[in-house]
Amino acid sequence: MHPDNKFKDAQKLDVVVAPIRSLMQPLLASLADLAPLALNVGDSIDLTAAVTKLVEIGYERVEMVERRGHIAVRGGILDVFVPGHEHPLRIEFFGDDVEEIRNFSVADQRSLDVAPNGLWAPACYEPFLNEEFEPKLKKLSRKQGQILVKLINRQTGKTTFDLIKDYKSGWKAFWSNNTAKLFNIDIKKTYDPMEVPEDYYIETYLQRCFDEGKLVKQEAKKPISK
Repeated sequence: MHPDNKFKDAQKLDVVVAPIRSLMQPLLASLADLAPLALNVGDSIDLTAAVTKLVEIGYERVEMVERRGHIAVRGGILDVFVPGHEHPLRIEFFGDDVEEIRNFSVADQRSLDVAPNGLWAPACYEPFLNEEFEPKLKKLSRKQGQILVKLINRQTGKTTFDLIKDYKSGWKAFWSNNTAKLFNIDIKKTYDPMEVPEDYYIETYLQRCFDEGKLVKQEAKKPISK
C-alpha cells in the first residue's frame, strides 16, 4: 500500500527502501485490509472521529503517549505514536481543521520539528498479533519457551528482553523478565551454537529442515561459523 492516494493505481512495488526499525515490524496479511488514517495540515476531520478510527485500527488510548501504538487527547491536541517511527506526532486542531503537525519528545513531551509529511498511521499490529498468536504462545511448554527465546535472538540479533525494552518500555521488560523466571525461562538468553551444545543441536536440526524443504531457509542475524 502506498502512503499517498495519488499512487493508488500504481503497479505492484518491486523495491522498497525502509528503515531497519520498520523492516523489523511484524506484519499480518489482514492488516493490509485496514485503511490507515492520513492527515495533513489543512485537512478537516472531527477529532472524535479521528480518535475512533485510530482505536479501530489497533491504537491504544492513554493519558500520555509513552510508546509506539499509543494515542492521547488533550483539548484540541491529538498525540499519535506510529509503530516504526522514531518520534510520536502531535496534531493540533482548530475546530475540525488540522492546524499543525509536529514531532515531539516522549521523554519531556516537548514539541520538536514540523513533520512535513503529516500523519500516516497504518494499523497498529499488536492487538492483531495478540489475537492470532497469543493462544498458541500460551500452549507452549517450558522447553519450547526456552527454545523460542533463543530463536528470537538468532533471527533478530537481540535478546527478547532488549526487544521488549525497545518496543514497550524498560519497566515492561523488567516485569516480563521476572515473570519468565517463574517458568525457568531467561529472556536475556542469547543463541550461540558454537559454544552451547543445546544451541548446536537446535542449529543442526534447523539446517536439516532447511535442506529438506520443511522450513523456509532463514539466515541468522549474526553469522554462525562452521
